[in-house]
Amino acid sequence: MRSIFSLLFVLLFPFLVNGQTLPAVDNYLLTPPPSAVAQGFLEQLKVAQSADTRAEFKDGQLEEGLPAAYVSLKELDGYDPKKVKAEKILKPSTEILYPVSNGQKIVSSISIQLQGQWTVTSFGGTGYTQPYSSLRDKAVKLTGLKSAKFFRVRLPVNRDYLAYLENGELKLFSLQDEILGKPPTARPAEEVLLELKELHFKKPKTN
Repeated sequence: MRSIFSLLFVLLFPFLVNGQTLPAVDNYLLTPPPSAVAQGFLEQLKVAQSADTRAEFKDGQLEEGLPAAYVSLKELDGYDPKKVKAEKILKPSTEILYPVSNGQKIVSSISIQLQGQWTVTSFGGTGYTQPYSSLRDKAVKLTGLKSAKFFRVRLPVNRDYLAYLENGELKLFSLQDEILGKPPTARPAEEVLLELKELHFKKPKTN
C-alpha cells in the first residue's frame, strides 16, 4: 500500500465534515464512517497526473467503510467472561478502510484516520481488503444485516476477524478461514478469546 506522502502528484487538502473538524472518537461503533472524506479523495485520484493512478481508479466505486478495533495482549491475559463481556475489552482504532470496487472486483482501497480531523493516510492495493470485502458480502447474506454493521477486529498475534453484534453479543468471522477458502462461520467472541488466551498463556506442566 502506497504512502500518501510519497506521491507528489496527488493534491492533498484537509477534509472537513459539515465544515467542522471532527472531535476525538470515544466509541467508534457510534460514529458513522466519514465516507465523504474517502469519496472526495477518490475523485482526486480519478484525475491524478499519473496515468497508472487514473487507470486504477477511473471506474472505481467506494464500498462501505470497515472501521477497526483490537484487543491488546494485556487485555487478553486478564480476560474473564464471567466478569466482562467480550466487546468491552475492544480498543477502538480511528482508522477506517474503504474498499474500492470495479464491478464485482475489489481493485484498490483507501484508508483514512482521525488525526484531529479525518485524513487520508494511504491508498492503493488490495492486500487483505479483498478477502475482507468478500467475507463481508457472505456475512451480509448469512446474517441479513446491512454491511455497515460489520467491522474489523485484530486479536493478538495478528489474528484478524470480521465482527458484528447480535443481540448484544459480539460475533466473529475468521479472515484466515476466508483466505483458506473455508465456509464462513460466526463464532461467539468469548470462545475465540478463551482459545487464544489458552494458547498464549497456558502454563507448562510440571512433574
